[in-house]
Amino acid sequence: CHADSSAGGCGPSMPLPALLACVQECGFSCAMFCPNTVHSGTKNTADQTLVSVSGRKQLERCVENQSAWRELCGWREGGDQETKVFHCISSALAWAGHPPPSTRPHPPKHTQVLVTGSLHLVGAVLGALGFTVDTLYPPHKH
Repeated sequence: CHADSSAGGCGPSMPLPALLACVQECGFSCAMFCPNTVHSGTKNTADQTLVSVSGRKQLERCVENQSAWRELCGWREGGDQETKVFHCISSALAWAGHPPPSTRPHPPKHTQVLVTGSLHLVGAVLGALGFTVDTLYPPHKH
């Protein structure tokens, strides 16, 4: 679930049980939660600005979603799956690409990231990764 869900009425436990069933089959080792903000502390573009919910409230919602996720997974300290909350998308992606050695002694050779939430979140993640409309949908040559 995404941080702007308080504007749309999506509670932290509403979509998570169905998502959990799908994700558990994939064997993900970490669930990360972050607001729809590409960089922390910088001005976002108009299409990334969520005027109805403050940044603090978005982060609080991420913590609520993390707690709901842990409850649904039967999370326990030292278990197989980690959960993390980040202030922005770029921090989450940086951690996913290069987790600190203390948290993962044997980092994976490649990382797969599943993004769920609003289209704003998906678009912001694609933008943070350097994708544009032109790279996703190159013009056809006739």
